[in-house]
Amino acid sequence: MRPARSTRILPLLALTAAVLLAHFALLQAAPRTMSPQEPALARPFSTRAIETPPAALTPAAEPAPAPETASTAAAPAMAAAAPPSRRGARGVTPGRASSERPVQGSGDFSKFKRNTAKPHTESSHTAIYSVASTEPPALTSPVGAPLDATPAATTTITAPPATPAHSAHAAAFKVPASARLHYDVRAEARGLALDAQGELLWRHDDGAYEARLDLTLPLLGTRSQTSVGRITPEGLAPTRFSDKVRSELAAHFERAPGGVSGKIIFSANTPEAPLLAGAQDRLSVFLQLGAMLAGAPDQYPSGTTISLQIVGPRDADTWLFTVGDTEQLRLPIGELGAVKLTRNPRHEFDSKVEMWLAPSMGYLPVRIRLTQANGDRFDQRLRASDSP
Repeated sequence: MRPARSTRILPLLALTAAVLLAHFALLQAAPRTMSPQEPALARPFSTRAIETPPAALTPAAEPAPAPETASTAAAPAMAAAAPPSRRGARGVTPGRASSERPVQGSGDFSKFKRNTAKPHTESSHTAIYSVASTEPPALTSPVGAPLDATPAATTTITAPPATPAHSAHAAAFKVPASARLHYDVRAEARGLALDAQGELLWRHDDGAYEARLDLTLPLLGTRSQTSVGRITPEGLAPTRFSDKVRSELAAHFERAPGGVSGKIIFSANTPEAPLLAGAQDRLSVFLQLGAMLAGAPDQYPSGTTISLQIVGPRDADTWLFTVGDTEQLRLPIGELGAVKLTRNPRHEFDSKVEMWLAPSMGYLPVRIRLTQANGDRFDQRLRASDSP
């Protein structure tokens, strides 16, 4: 009975062993990706810390202020209030501070230098009216020039003239009768020629006088010059002179007690000028010279020089007039004999002034011609006269 039982167990054991061997073979043949992945070993990370003592920070040394130059003096105030640069705000070592470029310096303020004057282009309106004025054009001071420099126009001429000059005190004086003179005017300026009308009103009464010259240009308006004052034994004594185009400028004559000297005050806020004996303004001078020649014509032969202080709306200067010969003029009013007087330029921007005074009309001006330094010309010729 025992041998049969053992024969049945042996096949079962063999089958079990075969199954186990088959499973083991399958496991060995399976791909490795199916097995759980082993975690990668992390590489060790090592650091080194070098400890050094902290360097002491020294504040940046402020550069010494540069000496003020003409350009730094002209810099606006906002330049001084500009925020400091970042470089100057950080602390640096003394060695680096010496190599840094200073923040301040004359080069930083070069952009604040005074601008140069732009070329001025005059309109025809300004150009034509400038011909009627004997006033020199205003000069701009160069950069660095003192602002309170005395203009050349106020320089008094002290050199004696080549010919004997009569003083401002006339030996005799004879004012012409009141009159209204009408002129045809020819203006040439900047290559532009215009015809205009002029009128001179002259009247006096009870020791006082008034003179007014109006120049009217078509489409451009009127320019007016006015002189008022007193008639004295020495001639005309102006108290106020005005010149008006768009706005009015005036000069006031303030005489000291006795009326010999004093000062001239200008509404244009230009410096005051001393008032000399016999001073005239730019309008009264035509009537004063005529009254001097009318009072003593023999004392003013051809070649005589007459010296007068002439006052404009902004300044005063000494003018020298040379008496010329008597000329025959053909004017719109007719043919007249007239004595010519000339004021020749003495400074760079002076105008040449020529006038013809007719004895037959009380030495009133029958022709006035002004020529500026740039060649512009203004010529007024008598067309008619009547009572004021």
